[in-house]
Amino acid sequence: MAKQLTVKPLDSLERSTLRGHEKTIDNGCHIFIEVGAALMEIREGKLYREDHKTFKAYCENRWGFSDSRARQLIGGAEVAKNVKSVTRVTLSPGPSGGGEDSETVTPVTPASEKQTRPLAQLPEAQQGAAWLDAVALADGGQPTGTQVQEAVNAYLEPEEEDEPDEDTPLPDEPEEESIENIVTNHNKAIESFCQRVRKAANARPEDIAWLDDKGRWDGYFRKVCQGLDTLRSAKAVVCPACNGDRCKQCDDYGFLPKLNAEGISG
Repeated sequence: MAKQLTVKPLDSLERSTLRGHEKTIDNGCHIFIEVGAALMEIREGKLYREDHKTFKAYCENRWGFSDSRARQLIGGAEVAKNVKSVTRVTLSPGPSGGGEDSETVTPVTPASEKQTRPLAQLPEAQQGAAWLDAVALADGGQPTGTQVQEAVNAYLEPEEEDEPDEDTPLPDEPEEESIENIVTNHNKAIESFCQRVRKAANARPEDIAWLDDKGRWDGYFRKVCQGLDTLRSAKAVVCPACNGDRCKQCDDYGFLPKLNAEGISG
């Protein structure tokens, strides 16, 4: 016979706390910061224990989402808390020509948990600065997830190598890159970008399943592919007027954007 586990019932304060947190989640699921904070307290305090054995079961049965989604909301709330008040240090000339000022700024608050996901890749000390950079990329408005990732990438890039010692011989100056290599690298960069975008766009995130309704997702994906076709038209091809020998049509390059070349007869 399986051993019955004794569940410690909630006291009046815990029960009141649970109801308050559940009201926050029920009435304001779009306010992800408050929702994430409420879920965290429910999880840490095991306030679900009277009716559910695990936090996972509580999330699925009470709210209809997975515990992984709950972790996303909790993580988003923690990141948003880190970026709510950021101290920015700026250099300013003083009487002796040096000095620095610091100010505490309250940037645009993240509007969705998805915006905060890239920031979770950084230490807490860097999250606020990266968020400020993302807001700047958005001209002071709400940044997109792509803009947040772009700002985060700047902090993830490896540090530049130290300058060589004076005794270390400097490398020979590289030869000027040929136009053929430039064109090849240009075309490869465009194609690589298009393939990454197409792969990302073809994924169907679980948290926006409503896009599947009435073919919205298929329509969105078609428009992405149309945009990528337009971008691919910027690839360079041999000038059909001079066959790469350079002429006025291609401004003495020997190559043209594919879109421009289509209007030139050989």
